[in-house]
Amino acid sequence: MGTPRTADRNANWRGGPASHTCDHCGNHFSDTPGRKRRFCSRTCSSEHLRGTHSVTLSERCKERDARRTPEQIAWRNAILLANAAKKRVPRETYLCSWCGLPFERYIPPSRRTDRRFCSPRCVAVSNSGSGAKNSNWRDGVSFEPYPVLFNGALKRFVRERDRVCMRCGITPQRAGEALCVHHVDYSKDNLEPFNLIALCRPCHVSTNGRREYWTAFFRRLLHERYGYPVPVGGQALAVCERHQASLPSAGPGSKPGPAVRCS
Repeated sequence: MGTPRTADRNANWRGGPASHTCDHCGNHFSDTPGRKRRFCSRTCSSEHLRGTHSVTLSERCKERDARRTPEQIAWRNAILLANAAKKRVPRETYLCSWCGLPFERYIPPSRRTDRRFCSPRCVAVSNSGSGAKNSNWRDGVSFEPYPVLFNGALKRFVRERDRVCMRCGITPQRAGEALCVHHVDYSKDNLEPFNLIALCRPCHVSTNGRREYWTAFFRRLLHERYGYPVPVGGQALAVCERHQASLPSAGPGSKPGPAVRCS
């Protein structure tokens, strides 16, 4: 390769930087050709244009309000308050689970749990303990071993059945790893197919909170997709007729409910 052509030896040469004169201080400065700059810096621009701007909108509003009668101003304020009341979210009074102080806040139904905090500080302090001192302690359930039947064959069955994360829809190829097998009712001993579901790792971590909500959500999802019975109190609900024939085996010793029409 030969020596690269620069400056005037290049075919794209346009004469180099153009010289300009600042309208405020009179100094010379260089800039790209074709740009019409009037000032050499922002300081010169602000000092030169100071006091030349038109009347602002707020000043015009003040002049217009000065010409209004008190009745017109009262009517406008009433309309503003009515519109604000329509957008206002209903708040309820709760007691902080850590400090016990009352506070007002709107909590959506999907996020309502037994633990409510008035500030991020109370959340951090309540979660700072470990073991039995932590408010999320479940008598050491997470340290208990999984059953022997919770093996690779069972996990492979759940992953091949669902194929994607049942919460966000991501595939194992895109996630870069195999999907996790989640227990819907958070019981390690319940290995029924209607209690196992495939989730990606981020979704599996996010389901540790609001357990009642996620349990009901996944049970409803598995029933609508595969026709699995929805267990309530250790018993299975009735299965619809169109799902009865295609209902996979729920394991030895388990019996689905009677066939009924799907609503």
